[in-house]
Parts: sequence; structure tokens; C-alpha cells
Amino acid sequence: MTDSHRFTLKDQQDFACLSGDFNPLHVDPAAARRLLFGQPAVHGIHAVARVLDAWLGRRSDPGKLAWTTLAAVFTSPMPLDEPLTWWILEEQVGRVVCRLAAGGNTVGTVTGTWRSLEQGEDRDEPSLAPVPRTPCRERSRAEVANAAGSLPLGLDHDLAARLLPNLIRRMPTWQLALLLATTRLVGMDCPGLDSIYSSLVLEFSPPGGPRPDRLDYRVTAFDDRFALVTLALQAPGGGTGTIEAFIRPRPREQAPFATLASLVRPDEFRGQRALIIGGSRGFGEVTAKLLAAGGAGVVLTHFQGAEAAQRIVTEITRGGGRAVPLFLDARAPDPRWAESLEAGWTPTHLYYFATPTILARNRGSFTAELFDRFCACYVTGFARLFAQVRERFPGCRDFFYPSSSHVADRPTDLGEYQVAKAAGEAVCAYLEKSHKGVRIQAPRLPRAETGQSVSLFPTAAADPAPLMLACLREFRELGSR
Repeated sequence: MTDSHRFTLKDQQDFACLSGDFNPLHVDPAAARRLLFGQPAVHGIHAVARVLDAWLGRRSDPGKLAWTTLAAVFTSPMPLDEPLTWWILEEQVGRVVCRLAAGGNTVGTVTGTWRSLEQGEDRDEPSLAPVPRTPCRERSRAEVANAAGSLPLGLDHDLAARLLPNLIRRMPTWQLALLLATTRLVGMDCPGLDSIYSSLVLEFSPPGGPRPDRLDYRVTAFDDRFALVTLALQAPGGGTGTIEAFIRPRPREQAPFATLASLVRPDEFRGQRALIIGGSRGFGEVTAKLLAAGGAGVVLTHFQGAEAAQRIVTEITRGGGRAVPLFLDARAPDPRWAESLEAGWTPTHLYYFATPTILARNRGSFTAELFDRFCACYVTGFARLFAQVRERFPGCRDFFYPSSSHVADRPTDLGEYQVAKAAGEAVCAYLEKSHKGVRIQAPRLPRAETGQSVSLFPTAAADPAPLMLACLREFRELGSR
């Protein structure tokens, strides 16, 4: 059996209401863009529940079953709005094994063992109320390492019947409630806000005793090198288990305007009117601050990061610089964006930092859908915006298009990104040759400390401020010749 589902933000929000796991990594696109994966990720347990529900829906036997064990391992993030595909690796009496894949990646496996329920065997089901929404805990590493506690089990039967009709109909409701409690534990309690669910093993108790109404936990191991947390689970009357989770690194913050202003002469970029595409984070944010500190007038665009863009603008203006935000979707720029500029403001320079989320994929794979997504930004999006700027503002002749050192390095897990960036370089060369007097500089930048380079494990990355300042000065000098 092979099946697939394209998870949407609405799916995620519904599952959050069912499970109680409202961690922003899963349900808040604006917050998630600054977190580890750069976009919302599907709850691992949401995928597990969806897969098991589909498997049960295809089974011909009509009876109920009870899980004796459930295990899941999550090896890669599951992005929203991409097909999640799963298939049965093994199915026999009392055992099923599923593999999950997304975007060319194997993202997880699910293994379950089960037995058929005799008639009336599930009559002692506990009465469970819907899970109330609670605040997402923000814990230090020391607090996580010594954490212990308890979560009440709960279940909204009507919502479960709508989202997971086969699970609610064919398995004990307390087992579903216990499974859902594990994602609430990780995402909302321990580790809490800064968490990534890595693996689960549950062993369910046989029938006969009182059914559980809570899930107890305690941290039994914490590996500070990898921020790996191991939790022991106990559901009195229901079973035991183990969860492994990571403490997710915090979002990378770029240097404040005052710090960057100390690196720049107050007038070295005076006279530039800089249109910075994708200026609400990373290299774009650093560039906006450096140019404004050097006397340039700045318009920085954002797509999803309106709040971040306004924060940067406020920081610049309070520091004595000039900057305004502007909404723009670089993948399909609406020609009317120019009408939102202040009267009389015309750009002299354009800096193009627009980028989708960059995630490493399985080595050797190449996914057309992902490649098209990169090209929509790096190739066709830039070409369309270039044409619009040249038509509306013919005096804008200087274009800065940062490429990547990966074009030469050719990493085997970033094939779609690397090839799209190489195509972007070719477009830049073509446009520069085809338009007299236009200059397009496309330096290959190394890995730097931006939101796109955040990793669970320590990695070498350059400070983006001196790197960008050197690029901006070279760009200015070349333009003055």
C-alpha cells in the first residue's frame, strides 16, 4: 500500500487543537520562518496518526484492535504543502511497518504491533474531556536536564472522529489519547518551546487494570553535546515508554544597528537609494543596516516577515538612518509594488536576497518540484523583477545578486539549490550583457551565521557583517569606475 497526503496549515491547526501541541514550529508561519527549518513542519505524531488511520481504513477486517507497542523514528523534517508519502514495508498478523518520505527524503518510520480485541473488551474506556490549551513552556537546558512531571490525558471525540475516523472507531480511545499526549509533552512542556521530537517507543499494558488518566514523565538522560533529551514515560494502567527529543537552537539574531554602524563611515554609501529584496532577515537585514548606517536611503522588502521588517526599520530610524518596509513576493512580483514607494523615491541600486527555505535532502536525489521552487525565486523571479525595475526606474543600473559557494562545491544533499543558483548566475550574465550600462555583481558567498545556517550540531559559519561590508564596498568601488 502506498498513500500520500499534503499537509496544510489548517491540518496543523486542527491537529494542534486535538493534541494540545501548539508549538510555533508547527502552527505559526511567521515564527517558524526564523526557527531551525525556516518554515512550519508537520508534527511527527500527526504524521504517525494519519498513516495509521489510513492503514486501518484499508483493512478488510471490521473488528477493533489494541496496540501492544508503537514506535516511531523521525529522521528529517516534514514540510507543509509538500506531499508526504508512505508505504507498507511489512504487514503480517499482529505487526505493521511503514516508511515515510517527503521531497526525496526518507523522513521517518512507524512500527506497530497489535492484537484483535474481543467483544466487550474495551468496555472500561475512561471518560476523557478535550485537552485545554496551555502556555508553551520555555525551559533552560539545566531545567530540561532535571525535569519531571505529569500531563492529564484528554481527547475531543468529535474532533478526533473528523480528523482520524478510523483510529477513533477501531482502537481504544485511551491509546489514542496517550499517543497524542506525547506530542503535547515534547512541544509544550519538556523540552517545550525549543524542541524537536525525534523518536518514540510505547509499550501498552494488557487489559484488566484501570485505564490511565495521565502521563507521567521524567528526564533520564541529557547529552549536552547534541542537546539530546531522553524521557521515561509511565501511564499508570496504560503502559510505559521512552521519548528522545532535541533542544532546538534559538533563532540567530543579527548584530544591532548601533554595532554595525561602528563599522561603517557615516557617508560611505551616501547617495545610494537601495531597494533590498528580502531585507527582513539574514544577509538582507545586515545589508540594510550597513547601507543605512553609511548614509543610504533604504527600502527593504518582506514577504512573510512583516513584523521583522518593521522591527529592523524602527531600529534603523531610531539610530538616525533612513528606511521603510515594503511588501513584495519576489517569486511573482506584482508590477504595482512600485506604486507603494514614497513619492519621488527612485532606486539607484537593487540588492536581491530573496530566498525560499533551504533544506538538505537525501544525497543523490533531485526533486523537480523543489528545483522549480528555487527557480521561481532565483531565476524567473529575479528576471521579472529586473524587467520591472528597468522599465519603471531606468536610472537603476546597479544590481547585487548574491550567489553561493555551493555552486562550486556541489554538495550532494543540496542539488536543487545548487543548480538553481547556477542558473541564476547565468541569468545575471545574460541580462548584464543584454542591457547596456547595467552592472550585475553575483559573488559566491560562503556559509554564514544566518537563519538558514542554523543546525542542531555545531557547524562552521562566517560572521555575515564583515563579509557583507567587504562585498558592499567592492560593489561601490566597481560602480564608481
